[in-house]
Amino acid sequence: MIKIHFFAGLTRIFPNSIDFKVTDEKTIEDVISSLKKENPSSLGLLNNSRIAVNEEFVDIQTSLYENIEIFVIPPSSGG
Repeated sequence: MIKIHFFAGLTRIFPNSIDFKVTDEKTIEDVISSLKKENPSSLGLLNNSRIAVNEEFVDIQTSLYENIEIFVIPPSSGG
């Protein structure tokens, strides 16, 4: 099981965090693809988000392993 945390605009689509059971998913990209299929309205934000694993930014090809935390951080603007 892994925990996925969402921030900014993604929290209007997903809860702040979810537990995600790792089945066939092997990489971060697989998990993101599953999330896009689950909720197609997230496509734009997920495509442009930065991903961190255990508080370190990673490439989407990063392999998954049990008990990690994934942080999905979409672009945001401020003023």
